[in-house]
Amino acid sequence: MRRKQSPSRWGIRYELRTLVHAVRATRRPLDGQLPLAARMNAREFIKQRAKIGSHKDRAKWQRKAFDKLLREAGAAPIVMMKRVVAYQLANGEIVCTKQRFKDEPAAVKTLQMIHSEHQPRVHEPVRAYPCQHCKGWHITSQK
Repeated sequence: MRRKQSPSRWGIRYELRTLVHAVRATRRPLDGQLPLAARMNAREFIKQRAKIGSHKDRAKWQRKAFDKLLREAGAAPIVMMKRVVAYQLANGEIVCTKQRFKDEPAAVKTLQMIHSEHQPRVHEPVRAYPCQHCKGWHITSQK
């Protein structure tokens, strides 16, 4: 008769660690505050994403840090044509992956600034358009 193998120590630790993280994520903090996912707004998410993106030489760390940010924010990706175009936060706000401008004049001003630079670009932005997800404006090189 074959003896049943017990799971390795690492397997047990991993399961316990996963269980502890799941309990911590669902538990309300003792001080009465909402969980981090409910407190994080679009501005804070964008600030944290920019902070992670500033470390260009650390790709592996960036991936892990961004995955952690998505978990903490409770963000769900919005996918169009097999590409992530935005993230919907736990509070319902949507954050685009592109640079967002508050209104059309701000986007046009950036376009003019880019055109005033005398550096040739492969994809020169030519127009601004309203975004259906974040309700802001983006610029594009498509005519």
